[in-house]
Amino acid sequence: MSRNERRALIAAAAAIGLSMTPADAARMVEPTGYAEMRQLVEAHPEIDQAILPGLSAAPLLMGGKKAALKPQDVFNTSLWTGTGAARPITTGIDSGEGSLVWGKARANSTLHLLFDTVRGAQNYVTSNSADPQYNTPGTLDAFTSTGYAVGSSLNLNGSGRANVGWQFRCAPNFFKIVQFTGDGAATQGITNPLGANLGRCFIKRTDATDNWVTWHRSFPSVSGLLNSGFDGETSAISVSDSLITVGSTRSLNVSGATYIVYCFGHDTTSDGLIQCGSYIGNGSASGPIVNLGWRPQWLLVKSTNSSNLVGADWLIFDTARGISNTLAPNNVNAEISAARISLSAAGFQVIDSTYHTNFSGSGYAYMAIREAA
Repeated sequence: MSRNERRALIAAAAAIGLSMTPADAARMVEPTGYAEMRQLVEAHPEIDQAILPGLSAAPLLMGGKKAALKPQDVFNTSLWTGTGAARPITTGIDSGEGSLVWGKARANSTLHLLFDTVRGAQNYVTSNSADPQYNTPGTLDAFTSTGYAVGSSLNLNGSGRANVGWQFRCAPNFFKIVQFTGDGAATQGITNPLGANLGRCFIKRTDATDNWVTWHRSFPSVSGLLNSGFDGETSAISVSDSLITVGSTRSLNVSGATYIVYCFGHDTTSDGLIQCGSYIGNGSASGPIVNLGWRPQWLLVKSTNSSNLVGADWLIFDTARGISNTLAPNNVNAEISAARISLSAAGFQVIDSTYHTNFSGSGYAYMAIREAA
């Protein structure tokens, strides 16, 4: 790397408030520093646009940066049979990048447990209840560079029990985690980490009992509760490209209260890994066809009309368990097998005529993740 290149990189970093020494700059464009450089330009694309193309190492660096993330880089579904003893779950995902792990015993009436790297291992909230955060050793005991590790908990690793774990890695346009403290004001703006690409978010108070509140780009004026089968109330969340604004309704901004926000993307580019959209039910076994431009491996579907669909569950589908097997995040029930969705190379079709996924005239919100490459 030339002296001029080092100076240009240092100047570009300084322009956005980052301190970088000549040694730092030189290290980042050596083979051993490529990963560090890629992380820097992913977090600060203005550096990429301003200086990276002019570096002598650009072909290699841009090969790593510009090559689109693959689904397996940021998402994994793992299945395992419990042993009752501590064990690693290898997903191939580096949890050090920031991560959410959502786990459930498939055939048992147990909690849905959600852990993230912001709150730390062993700290979980449950999607099926309004309960506060719990800290329980033996659940998810560690986040690792290759996935995570579970302990002896019946909820995640009971002997002989079939389990599923979904891991979401923080990445641009895909997924981000935000934590904030309520200030008691009528509204509070929280940084929107995905900007215009925000597709869905879930907000949970962690220090006390309170409902999960959700937002979806296709139904921005309708709020839903993840821990309930009921939907349709006026939204307590508003979203702009820069802010997620929460109001004092639904206890979303209690002074001193702590909250966690899971933000999921909506990316319709050819390399996009996630989409959040909607369809209107027709009540037929030949239901709506949703075109994503790719085959999904994971889906979350929810009705948005509480007046017609009292008790309609949230439903999670994935190809690892078999697309006909669903789990409902809003309850503790075991996995249910029912043909509701069929997949294609371009998306999915609803093949269920019931209110769960296809009540005539009702709107349904979905979140879809692309299959592994």
